[in-house]
Amino acid sequence: MPVIPTPGRPADRAPAAVDRLSAEDVRRWAGVALAELGRAREEIDALNVFPVADSDTGTNMYLTMESAAQAADALGPEADAAACVEAVVRGAMLGAWGNSGAILSQMLRGAGRALLAPVHPEATGPQIVAGALRAAAELAYAAVDRPTEGTMLTVARAAADAAVGADVPEVLQRAAAAASRALELTPLQLDVLARAGLEVSASNTGIRVARNGAGIAPVEVATDPFPGFPTDLQAQLMALMTRAKGTSRITETIFENRFMHVQELVRFGARIHLDGETATIEGVDKLKGAPVMATDLRASASLVIAALAAEGETMVNRVYHLDRGFERLEEKLVACGADIARISG
Repeated sequence: MPVIPTPGRPADRAPAAVDRLSAEDVRRWAGVALAELGRAREEIDALNVFPVADSDTGTNMYLTMESAAQAADALGPEADAAACVEAVVRGAMLGAWGNSGAILSQMLRGAGRALLAPVHPEATGPQIVAGALRAAAELAYAAVDRPTEGTMLTVARAAADAAVGADVPEVLQRAAAAASRALELTPLQLDVLARAGLEVSASNTGIRVARNGAGIAPVEVATDPFPGFPTDLQAQLMALMTRAKGTSRITETIFENRFMHVQELVRFGARIHLDGETATIEGVDKLKGAPVMATDLRASASLVIAALAAEGETMVNRVYHLDRGFERLEEKLVACGADIARISG
């Protein structure tokens, strides 16, 4: 196809994906995106899943997209598609509202970069769309200091993954279906803690955990690959369940011999029975401090959790396991009010 000269740019520049679009295409897309966000605004605001429960996520995304659409509409009739794409990105970044708006602006920025970059002449429309979705997700992740799964970042990445290899007209349908599925799965990251009686909410800046005022409720869970319950949290959950009001069961399906921490938790007074790959935990009213020994990284974290809940003093030995994955953990727990100290020698 012929290269359409862009004002202020050389006519012989490498063809870009945006050259296949018109300014009206970009404006129309921005308008449709704004309208769809407006339609879903209250629904998104009402989402109460891990880790976003801010009550204004939809509103912030809508207002950010509104700024982007207005920036494209403000251009004169001589503007081409590339100028409109740049306007959308600039409008979103300058008019971003809240965390969700800031992340959305980075997604638009990533997609814009992909559309403005040189593209192979034989690249198909679905390939260009998939590339734009990938760039959007990657830039959004890169813009967040500590990306948290279960947020809009996860949804964006799921959409990008699903778009790879799709044909017309499947590419957007597959991306949208994958995004919807990813959104449905986000509660699974909270499910176990919610059933235990904890309230968890978070954004890209942190996670807030609160008790609901009642005791810890027992749970039954089996480890499983994502989006199931992670095996790397099995030991920590077991420590929590030692104080639950009732009987809990944890089944390990990923690794063998991953209950080395059980005997150490028993030293605190925990009541745990092993039957193959299933541990049955009878909650107790209190744990008592004891000398214990860490056997691996996750087990050491579970012992620290149990020690914090126990009466009296606990000595956790072989903490070099802990240091492999939890740098200066004692300092962070002290900041939360814990009475904990590292003893040298």
